[in-house]
Amino acid sequence: MRRPRRRSGAGQAGWWALIAATVAALAAGLVFVLENRPPSIDEATLCPEEAGPAAGVVILLDLTDPLGRTQHERLTGILARTVKEAQTDTLFAVGAVEAGPGERGAKFGLCKPLEGRKANELYQNPALVRKRYEEKFKKPLDAMLDEMLAARPADRSPIMESLQALLASTPGFLDAKYPRRILIVSDLFENSAAFSFFRGGTWQTFVRSPDFRRLAKNMNGIDIEIHRLPRSSAKVDNADVEDFWVNYFDQAGVRKLSTRWLGDL
Repeated sequence: MRRPRRRSGAGQAGWWALIAATVAALAAGLVFVLENRPPSIDEATLCPEEAGPAAGVVILLDLTDPLGRTQHERLTGILARTVKEAQTDTLFAVGAVEAGPGERGAKFGLCKPLEGRKANELYQNPALVRKRYEEKFKKPLDAMLDEMLAARPADRSPIMESLQALLASTPGFLDAKYPRRILIVSDLFENSAAFSFFRGGTWQTFVRSPDFRRLAKNMNGIDIEIHRLPRSSAKVDNADVEDFWVNYFDQAGVRKLSTRWLGDL
């Protein structure tokens, strides 16, 4: 009886090389999936649990005077574009200028989740990703903005107080290391118990007031983008308004300040 023929050393080496290559490929694939899998999400905030937000946008709407139809449409477009252009995991917080202290602060605070069109079909379900984005983020944000844009006018406009309350109620924003931006929609006509342009207030009078240290708080490294609503008032000197806010944000340590008019055209 013949003995079974042993495989040659070259044949065995080939098989071992094939097995090693297969294991290496599987290991590389596993590493790729682990490194690129989406992070665990906090369902309450939609922010990554470990890394937290990647950026932050705080929006303050001053609707104490009514918007014109064209202004309303332009503002809606600006807000929609701001959300669309923001990167995934950007924290959005929205608040309004409110006369009552108890009404101030963030009325919305969620991170922008991954959009369905950006989902990776290898390890994500685009339909579920799209549903999360629409149902848990976009629809609630749109509903909140629609509600705020339909708010009734008020006889006072405490812009500084409302801004500080909004920043204070947005967790981690003031001390965060990620890129931060504040978007303000307002005529900038501050009218509150602490300060009022309608009572002849200027930057110089504000600096000497007891409310200066309370309201001129730290906004170091934050970018401010103002969409200014054109209002006319015989009692307010527009030069005083511009001088006040330039000094206010400079005192607060703002990194960059830009202003554009939200006109009717």
